[in-house]
Amino acid sequence: MLVSGVPGVGKSTLVQVFGIDVSSRGGVFGYGRHLEGASSPYSALGEALGALVRTMGSTGSGERDAWRTDLHRAMSARTAGALAAVVPGLDAVFGTPPSARADEVADGRHRLWRVAARMVSITASYRPVVLAIDDLQWADQDSLLLLSELLSTSIRNLLMVGAHRAGEFDPTIVAGSTANVDRLELRSLSVQQVESLLAQVCGGGTGLREVAAEFYRRTGGNPLEIRQLLHQAQYAGALTQAGHGESAVWDLRVLASSEAGPAPAEVVGQAVGRLSSADRAVLGALACVGVEFSLADAAVAAGRSADVVAKVLWDALDLRLLDVVDAGGRKIAAMIDRHVWYRFSHDRVAEAARAAMSEDARREVHLRIGRHFVEQGDGRLFEAARHLGIGGLALPEGGERARFAEVAHRAAELARRQSSFPRVSPSSDPVAGSLIRDSPGRLSWPPRKLPCWCRTSRCWSRCWRRQNRSCRTRPTEPTWPSYD
Repeated sequence: MLVSGVPGVGKSTLVQVFGIDVSSRGGVFGYGRHLEGASSPYSALGEALGALVRTMGSTGSGERDAWRTDLHRAMSARTAGALAAVVPGLDAVFGTPPSARADEVADGRHRLWRVAARMVSITASYRPVVLAIDDLQWADQDSLLLLSELLSTSIRNLLMVGAHRAGEFDPTIVAGSTANVDRLELRSLSVQQVESLLAQVCGGGTGLREVAAEFYRRTGGNPLEIRQLLHQAQYAGALTQAGHGESAVWDLRVLASSEAGPAPAEVVGQAVGRLSSADRAVLGALACVGVEFSLADAAVAAGRSADVVAKVLWDALDLRLLDVVDAGGRKIAAMIDRHVWYRFSHDRVAEAARAAMSEDARREVHLRIGRHFVEQGDGRLFEAARHLGIGGLALPEGGERARFAEVAHRAAELARRQSSFPRVSPSSDPVAGSLIRDSPGRLSWPPRKLPCWCRTSRCWSRCWRRQNRSCRTRPTEPTWPSYD
């Protein structure tokens, strides 16, 4: 099933609430979300499949042991290693897998597809499985190919759910492989639905119909903007609670007078605009980090002290611009702490926060973040490569630029080990690729010991260590092999 709709209409909420219902009925629900600009291949699918591993690992000992036994029978440790590289927790089932040999890398992608399908099929033989992948419009090529493979395999007791922004994703990329795909388009609320929603949240009260009409005019029925406008109305004094169990009291004049800006429907942007200019600059820097970040990440991105950033975080939490999550990604009570994570309440909030930043300011922020992530080691290597690829373009040649190109090479090598061939080539990431191509000395592209430039995967395997000697043809302009 593919769920589509405009930003803020409630796609993610619908999918997650559905997942809660699936889990409560004894099913296995795996959820993953693609992040805008994320460099880690298979990130959302790895997150979703990791949820399957955690769920089955928490079942009764009999079911858990039988599931693990079936996995061991279906795949060897070396075969499972292709999947363990991207699925957290799977190494606990198979142990540390042996490293793939260089001549096996050409088959890595297909091996990954096979073992992923086997793991899902085995899990679905024990319990119904729902795999939900959110924000498909930002999915990498490899993830889309793996999704198509899972769909074409037609695994029993498996439901796959994908969510994407309307008009920003071509559903035939994954749905073209099978006709058994339902599509659900979410639409904004009507005036009557807005009135019903406000009555449930705030109670009845006089004049609610006129208030609902004003909400609809201002938001177009978008649930995200309705939530932001409701908070804005409370802040402005347009909504007061008379007492416990009593209906809310609305002041329509105050609500109408709170409108500001040339585009009144952009309530999210208005909420960001309620921060001071200095605080908006900090929030814009945080929007460059990624979807989730710690207090330490936020201080580095903003280039401010932790105390200053903590104040901005608290104001943003008060405006419902940010949420607090624990290490497992679950929302928790608002707090300022070094051991929790923060994320924007919606990607539209992050977009609004970044909108006021100049390109130079964004590059400076990305450069600071990239330097910070490099110090975190390989655990944040893909993030470091992405940020340095954006922020390092303005650096002079040599020195630090060459060191950043080495980071890009390391990320490419890690992507290769995770069976993501398109990400090995700088042509797949023009920003990071420019760092590699333009850097002096041994970091020029292509490296001397890369496989041949012909277009067949068979030749890739045959020529891995022969430095193109077995190639029958060699184009004058290097072309990265195609595996589609």
